[in-house]
Amino acid sequence: MPVFAQLAEMPFTGLAEGLLAFGEATEAFQASPGWLEGIHPALLEFSHALSQLGVLEDWAPPNPRGWRLREHFGGSDFEDVRSVLVDDGIPLAYVPRREIVHDLMQAPDRTRRVAILLDQQTKIVADCRSVLADVDEPGLKGHVRGAQDVLVAVEQGLYAPEQSHAGNLFDRLLRDIHDRDKLVPRLQRYRYARMRESLESSLSIAEDGLGNKFRTNLIVPSMARALVEFFPGDPIPEQFNRHATAHAANDPRQVNPGNALIATMLVVSVLCGIQFEGW
Repeated sequence: MPVFAQLAEMPFTGLAEGLLAFGEATEAFQASPGWLEGIHPALLEFSHALSQLGVLEDWAPPNPRGWRLREHFGGSDFEDVRSVLVDDGIPLAYVPRREIVHDLMQAPDRTRRVAILLDQQTKIVADCRSVLADVDEPGLKGHVRGAQDVLVAVEQGLYAPEQSHAGNLFDRLLRDIHDRDKLVPRLQRYRYARMRESLESSLSIAEDGLGNKFRTNLIVPSMARALVEFFPGDPIPEQFNRHATAHAANDPRQVNPGNALIATMLVVSVLCGIQFEGW
C-alpha cells in the first residue's frame, strides 16, 4: 500500500507517528531534486509543531516523550534497538527513563547493559513506581499490588524472591492478555509455545523501524524472549526466562540480580501495555 494511503487510514495520533517516520526516511534523499527537497523540511516542521502542541504525547511512551525516535535511542541503528529487545529481552517502553535508554543503546554488549541497569536500579525502581501510580484499571489492582511488592524486594536486595514473584506475575498477566483477546487471539487451548508464536505474530516491526504500534513493539519482543522454551536439563538461558526461573530457581546463571530487575521492568511494562495500549 502506498505510504500516503497508509497514513490516510491512521487515526490522528498515528498520522503524527507516520509523519515522523516518513520525515526521517526522507533524510536519505535530502540532496535529491524535485519534490523531496520540499517535502522533507515540511514534514519535519509539521512533526515539530505537533510535538510542541503535545499531540505526540498520545503515542510516545513516557520515556521518550518530546524526543524524535533517533534522538531517543541515542542515534542508534534500528538493529541495535532490536538487539536489546529481542536478544537481551530488555523492554524499552514506559520504563526505564530515556537517559538510561540512551546508555543502554551505547553499551557494546549485554554484560555492559545489565551492569547499567543495576547501576541505575534506584532510578528504575522510581520509574516503575511512577508509572504504576497511573495504572488504575479495576481488574489490574491485584497485579499492581504484586508489582509494588516486587519493588520492595528490589530495595531490600532480595533478588531471588523478586525474580520469582515477577515471573509469576508475568505468567498471570500473559493469561489475562490471552483471555482479553485483543493483543493476541484467544487460543483454543492455552500453551506457552503457542502464546509465544502469537506474540511474535502480533508484531508490526518493519526492517527499517518500529512500525505503527510503537509502544507495543518496545515491549512484546521481550515478552516473547521470556517465553523461549526451556525444560529441566536444557542449557540455562542467560536472559530472563519464565520457565527457567521456575525450573532452575537455584541456578545463578538464570536467577540473578540482573534478570530479576529485567523481569520487574517487564511486569511493569506489560501492566502499562494492558492499561494504556488496550491489550
